[in-house]
Amino acid sequence: MSIGELLMHESSVRLHHLQRAPQAPGRLAKQLLHWGAWLNYLLSVVVLTAGITAGWRFAEIGFDLMMNNVSGQEVQQHVIKKIPAWILVYKGVTRR
Repeated sequence: MSIGELLMHESSVRLHHLQRAPQAPGRLAKQLLHWGAWLNYLLSVVVLTAGITAGWRFAEIGFDLMMNNVSGQEVQQHVIKKIPAWILVYKGVTRR
């Protein structure tokens, strides 16, 4: 092998080495952080859904207690006017 061929070969090897993406240290740590972020996201969705469900259930209980404990028809009608319509539709209560 001539000196020119040796230089071309070494140059090609070095160029190939430079073109490859270097292996970044901590690749495992990056993967763990990535999967940890996904796990955190899924856990957050589950907890948020559970919280919304529990809050909705407590709101239903409160609404039922309020409607059962108001004294008269006039007070009940006054209370119904203050409640948003979508809650009344959900509960099946009609405004008069």
